[in-house]
Formats: sequence, C-alpha cells, structure tokens
Amino acid sequence: MSGKTAESVLRKIPAVGELVSREYVEEALIRHPRPVVIFALRNTVEGLRNRIIQGTSVPAEELEERIREDFEQELETLVQYNLRKVINATGVIIHTNLGRSILAEEAVAKIQ
Repeated sequence: MSGKTAESVLRKIPAVGELVSREYVEEALIRHPRPVVIFALRNTVEGLRNRIIQGTSVPAEELEERIREDFEQELETLVQYNLRKVINATGVIIHTNLGRSILAEEAVAKIQ
C-alpha cells in the first residue's frame, strides 16, 4: 500500500468514541461490561492501524466491515472462559510426605 493510500485509509478509521454508537457495539454493551467492550474497541482500532502502516491493504469501502469483524473476534478472545482444571498435588507432596520424613541423626542431635 502506498504512503498516500495508507494515510487516506488511516484517516477514515473512526474514533473509538464514534464506534461506540454502532449497533454491533451497543449489542456487545448489553452482554458485556463496558470497560471490556471499550478495551476490545481500542485493541481493534490499534491493530487495524498497525496492519495498515505495515502495508496490509484494506480498501476504504471494506473498512467498516473489517472493524466489525475484528472487534467481534477481539471481544470473543477477551471474554473467553480461560479457567482450566488442574490437579493440585502440592499439599500431598510437600506437607504430608515431607512432614513424615525421617530426620538424619545429626539433625536430631542438633535440635536436641
């Protein structure tokens, strides 16, 4: 993408404050906390700007659709359930087994 073309596309990217009034963002605000939605919008705009600066071609007429798609993907990533089941065996290994460990005779003698 040439410098002038990139600049003209960058100028057409709406501000985050303007994007908040879009229908898809208003729907997201109903389902998710406002700070999360705003964070996703900021990440979307920043990411799109960076890709354009690095040379990714985004036709101006597709800009609005690209923002919507990127925003929805970013928001989904942010609100994804990320807890995982784990086995916590540290209590068994550290507390129980080490608590039962036999001390060396020298250590017992020093304690006494």
